[in-house]
Amino acid sequence: MKKIYTMCILALGLCLGVQSLSAQSLSLQERTEINKVAGETTESLIKALNLNKDSQEQVYNAYKDYQKGHANLVKSKTMSPEAMTKLKNRLTNRMEVILNEEQFEAYKTILKEQEN
Repeated sequence: MKKIYTMCILALGLCLGVQSLSAQSLSLQERTEINKVAGETTESLIKALNLNKDSQEQVYNAYKDYQKGHANLVKSKTMSPEAMTKLKNRLTNRMEVILNEEQFEAYKTILKEQEN
């Protein structure tokens, strides 16, 4: 279980580490990186939260959108604490809709562990 949490932390760290993405038009390399990070994060959450196929796809899309939003903030140089909070809150709200109550509680626990 500790390895799963570590993987989640690393995947989310990668999500936050994407620095050179274009706000208007993402290159193939940039889209590939977004998809890779979203996929890695989703894989770690599949194991940690025991997601079904439908939830897996929704989680992947939520993280892909999060990565795109992050990339746009970086590119437009508007990355402020308020903008990041808004982006993270949007992701959390989507996850709350996708996951059942038990999974969402586990997800929040994973996020708290990543912050520490």
